Amino acid sequence: MHRASRVVTVVLAALSLLLVGLVPAEAAAPRGTGTFTDREVDLQVTVSMADVVVGPSPRVARMWFTFDHPRERLSLDGDGTSVVSAQGPGSSSLGAVYLVKTSERRAYADFVMSAEDRPGTYVAIVELRTTVDGQTYQIVRENAVSFQVRRATQASATAKRSGGKAVVTGQVTRWQDVEYRTAIARRPVAEATVRLLFDPQGKAGARYVATVRTDGDGRFRKVLRDRGKGRWIASYRGSAKQAPSWARPTGAKEPAVDHRFTRSRTTDGTKVTMKVRTRDVVVKGSSTKTRVDVEWSASGPGRLDHRTTDVCVESRLGSYEGSCSEVRKDGANKVYAHLYLGPDEPAGIYDVEVWADPEVRTSSGTSLTYFPTWWTGSFRVSKATRTNVRVSDASVRKGERVAVSGTLRKPSQLDRWNLGGWRGAAGEKVKFYFDPKGSRGPVFKGTDTVGADGRFRRSFVVRASGTWIVKYPGSPVAHLRPSKAKVAVTAR
Repeated sequence: MHRASRVVTVVLAALSLLLVGLVPAEAAAPRGTGTFTDREVDLQVTVSMADVVVGPSPRVARMWFTFDHPRERLSLDGDGTSVVSAQGPGSSSLGAVYLVKTSERRAYADFVMSAEDRPGTYVAIVELRTTVDGQTYQIVRENAVSFQVRRATQASATAKRSGGKAVVTGQVTRWQDVEYRTAIARRPVAEATVRLLFDPQGKAGARYVATVRTDGDGRFRKVLRDRGKGRWIASYRGSAKQAPSWARPTGAKEPAVDHRFTRSRTTDGTKVTMKVRTRDVVVKGSSTKTRVDVEWSASGPGRLDHRTTDVCVESRLGSYEGSCSEVRKDGANKVYAHLYLGPDEPAGIYDVEVWADPEVRTSSGTSLTYFPTWWTGSFRVSKATRTNVRVSDASVRKGERVAVSGTLRKPSQLDRWNLGGWRGAAGEKVKFYFDPKGSRGPVFKGTDTVGADGRFRRSFVVRASGTWIVKYPGSPVAHLRPSKAKVAVTAR
């Protein structure tokens, strides 16, 4: 289920209210902080959201709400009924998230964001549900507040001395979605203006020296006067879509995996509880099955009919149209669903949504239980990797060099039609070890970065017979599993 689909009900509600004149349309959303008033219930709401810098891992960007009203107690239901969504450039959306009350006058909503989300201006749509004197009101406000999303960048610089000159080279990169929006990686920033500064050793502060522009690969080169000992610094000021190179991704760490989730609601004296259990999964070259269990219970005079039909999941990367599966009975109030995840789906943490319409039946009648079923547990999807290694010559003379090369691959989406297969794990680092014959164990020899085609290569001097081992340690950021491979070599 696409994350944007969750916004549909909010948007339609807002449009319907605009048509009948209950919510005045605004020309533009205020930047950073916005205030609106619902005169029908005498409620003033202030919404605040800082600009966001997104990076390689999902992080939490928090939107704050302050309520000003004459009553001693606000009956706003901030857990599962009041929501806020954010619409971005084009058709991009951050989806709808629940408000969480911290007091009678404060609440917040957490958006989980990463560099997969499109850079640009986002506008919030707020939908509040409140009860006054026994009557329920739904307040919808478009253009409540706007905020800017920019992608984190990095500017690097190195220098080599040549006579009385210093040849300064470097690159500017940004985090962005790749592989048909199923992964995040660094990509070059072309035509970027870069300021070069020099920080003399033992002296305070860096000083501006020159300005350069990057080429199509995000690289630059400048020949300058050698300034002695010290370090060269590249500084990129950013743009409307790219953050400055000194700005780090904002927000708190994403919510941890919740394999055992519990939520309760009380209706007509009957407490209804839902428990969800999930399991992590490692995806290889084909679809892999995982199971989600849902258990309902009721405590009180009523009899529960949970009416659970499906279990759906979605990736926190945001663009993935998560799979849904019909549930199967596993007992009186127990159901389960099997979900299949393939190499074309993104790795990372997936959130669970249970489709259910629970109702409580008593002697006086039947009451529907409003039971929010979004974000009901989560699990991690990791991807296996394959490491292959070879040597240029399996038998060489002592003192000669041998090339140790190979490939590192991961399951991935290969085309826009969701074809899954194995792709080079570009940008990941592998480690080389040599285990001499008859020794106590392998010795670390160096590292290499995997190229765009998934290949790596290093050359070493052979001094003894033994085994070359290439290890990939895995990546908690990319959610890739470790792997290794080895090859023997004989020294003559």
